Formats: sequence, structure tokens, C-alpha cells
Amino acid sequence: MKKFLITLSLIIVILLLITGGIAAYFGFIPGLSNTLVKQVDLGIENDPQLSLDLRNKTGVQFNIPEEEFPINKDVVYEGVLEIEESLTSEQVTSILNTVKTQHSTIPFSNVQIRINEDGTSEASFNLNIETTVNEARKLGYTEEQIENGKKYLGALGDSVYVYTKLSFDIQNDVLMVNPYAFRIQNFNVPTAITEMVAEVGSRAIENRLSQVTNLSIDSLKQEGDRLNFKGTIPQSIRTVD
Repeated sequence: MKKFLITLSLIIVILLLITGGIAAYFGFIPGLSNTLVKQVDLGIENDPQLSLDLRNKTGVQFNIPEEEFPINKDVVYEGVLEIEESLTSEQVTSILNTVKTQHSTIPFSNVQIRINEDGTSEASFNLNIETTVNEARKLGYTEEQIENGKKYLGALGDSVYVYTKLSFDIQNDVLMVNPYAFRIQNFNVPTAITEMVAEVGSRAIENRLSQVTNLSIDSLKQEGDRLNFKGTIPQSIRTVD
């Protein structure tokens, strides 16, 4: 479940990197936003116990000692579990924040996820630029594409606040994303650009999902204020010897 949620969060990372070079065109002034902007508060509390309870319920085996956290090694996913779970905003928030404490390569922190009754979801978090760039390389982006993004994002400092509102659906490993709002610091990325990037990002995410051992998503969709997942996930995780 954690591996799936990490992969899903890369939708936002892809949006950031592709729009990075474009955003400067619209006259955004990074120096002002650094002093005036604050992270959007979605009102969702992070409770690490929720993540632990879900892990115990699903039977996922996390075979990495706590004293090794945060790890900076390749991991191996083994086995398979059939999962059908309905997740709340608080559960998703707690899982993503727990993952951050366990993996030094995760680019986001202070995550809040709110799943709304109207079928949309909102995300607010702090994104580290350096680790985002490293993730982009893993996704196959060229150095030229990365440098274009860094020209904008890097000017804001070591990290940026990100807010996004979107709806999404996965059926048989095919992802559909509908973005409604996307903000970097206090800059609202124009809708036309966000929609274009979402289409490109969706294909990249599908490619990433296909590389995860024993991850198969029969269905992932929102119903009311919950995120419903049905499919298979890896049974255990360990670091490479």
C-alpha cells in the first residue's frame, strides 16, 4: 500500500518539473513569494498510529529495522497480497508522512491529503527540490528537462510549498487525472498548462506502476470522502543486501 501511494504522489512531482520552466514566463517573482506564502492548511491531522494499524491489518511485512531510518538504499518488494481497502483522508495523510520518516529519498514532507465528498482530492505539502530532481532522473527525465524546471523551482530555495486539487481514477492499471488547481508557493499555474501536463504525467505514472513488482490496480476511485483500492500489492519490503 505504501509503495502504491508513493507512486501516486509522483503525479504531482511530474507536474512540478514540467511546469517549472514555463511558470517563469508569467512574471512570477520568487523573492516575494518566499516571504509571503504559507503552506495551505487542509485541517487533516497526521497520526502515525493509523499507518501502523493499516500495515498490521493488511499483513504487509516491513522488514527494515527502525534504527536504520531513514534509509537511503534500494529496496526489494517480494510476495503478493490481495487488498480491498477503503481509506480516509487521515489514513492517507499518515501513511505518506510515515513513509517520509522511513525513506530519505522521499521528496515531500508535512503532507496533508483531504478526500472530499464531491469526488475531488486536495494535497498540501512541502517539496524538497534536490530529492525531487533525483526522482525525476529515476522517472527517465533528461538533464535538459530537469535543468529547465530547476531554473524556476531552484530560484525559490531548497524547498517549495505545493497545493493541488484534482480527481483521478485507475481502472486495470490505466490512470485518468482531472486537475482543477495547482499552486507552487503563491503562483497558480494556468489551467490550460496544468491539463496538458496532467495528460503527459498520467502516462509516465502508468509506466512507473508497471515497474513495481506485484502491484496491480483493478480499481482505485473515490466514493464520498474515502479512497477505495482493489488489487494486489507486494507482501514484504526489505533493503538490498
